[in-house]
Order: sequence, then C-alpha cells, then structure tokens
Amino acid sequence: MADASECAIHCKDLVKKFRKRPLFEGLSFDVPWGDHCAVIGENGSGKTTLLRILAGLTVFDSGAVTVGEAVLPPRLHKIPPAIGIALDGMNLLPQFSALENLHMLARLTPAHRTLADLKNLLADVGLKPDDQKPVGQFSLGMRQRLLLAQTLIPRPEVLLLDEPTNGLDPEGVQWLVTWLRSLSDVTVVMASHRYEEVAATCTTVWRLEHGTIRQVEDFATTTPHD
Repeated sequence: MADASECAIHCKDLVKKFRKRPLFEGLSFDVPWGDHCAVIGENGSGKTTLLRILAGLTVFDSGAVTVGEAVLPPRLHKIPPAIGIALDGMNLLPQFSALENLHMLARLTPAHRTLADLKNLLADVGLKPDDQKPVGQFSLGMRQRLLLAQTLIPRPEVLLLDEPTNGLDPEGVQWLVTWLRSLSDVTVVMASHRYEEVAATCTTVWRLEHGTIRQVEDFATTTPHD
C-alpha cells in the first residue's frame, strides 16, 4: 500500500461491526489523488456504510482511515474538510427553490460562494438557476442533480457519491458521465451497483464482498459477478 500522504484516501485494516457482527473485516485500500474510483457490490455489502465512514458520519471500530489531510479516529465522528457528499437519504428542503437550497447550504460552509457561483452550479447540472419551483415538486432526477450541485459548494478535493445515477433517465446518465469527466482535478469515490455505468466513469474499481475488498482488474471487460 502507498503512504497515506500520497493518497486522497487511505484505509488500512478497517473494521466495522454491527451488533458485534463484522461488516468489514480489515479493509485496506488506497485512492490516489485525482482518481475516479468506484465501489461495487451487492445490496447489503456495505457500500453506503463505507462512504459514510469516509465522510465521518459513521464511526468504525478499528483501523486507520485518512481522507485528504484528515486522520479519522475510530469510534468518533470527524468530518474531513474539503469534501463533497451526496449520500442516499440526504434531505433537501422541499419548501424552498433549488437556488435557495444551495444558498442556505453555502452559508454553512467556509467556502465563499457568490450568488453567481451558485447559479453556475445549478446550470452545470442542467437545472434552471432562476426557477422558483419548490424542490418538493421536483422529479427524482431533478433532486438528484441538485444533490450533485450541492457537493461542489465547498470546492471539494474529494467527492463521495452514493448511487449517483439514481432517478436519472438514460439521457441523464450520459450527462452524469460527462459531468464526472469534467471533474478531472477532483478525487471521486462512487458507490454503485450498475456495473455498466462504472466502466464508463471510473479509472479504478473495488469490489466489496463478504466483508472484504479487492481491486477489479480489467473491469471494463469484466462481468458484474466476476
């Protein structure tokens, strides 16, 4: 494994238990700076839990975890700086517009974002910046695009995306591929069970299975269950 200082994400011997039953039994992997990495696996394999650990939202039992320059301690919550997060179950404020949602979130981050910045973020994900429609009236695909726009507010060095294609139609999935490729200076870790989309967006793929993780070689030509 590489030295932690050389990686955007460094995990060594990560252990996570639920009710004393192990979910992860010593996961070790590195994500280099600028890599676009996918974590694949069956439902229940722990993809979302792994992303929540990397985001500092879920504690782990033992091991070493570094995200950027932040060392995450076991059994304590610590959110790394300079990350963007779009995780399953994240809430939007349904009574406010997309721009109002971004504005309120921007006020909670140290990154200085102007109104023009926020409008550009919405335009970049295919939403109308001046649309006053409440987010509660958005389609699932529009809400997903808004969540993705939110991830860029803090000018992140690392993005953690949980099933980012959820709610997107085929045209939206193609847009997402282009959007991710435009983030060449950002390290991306994406959890997905849609293998064909992983091959189109990522440079590295890791498979979670039975509490362990392994890198998938030649993933572009590998079947989902290889």
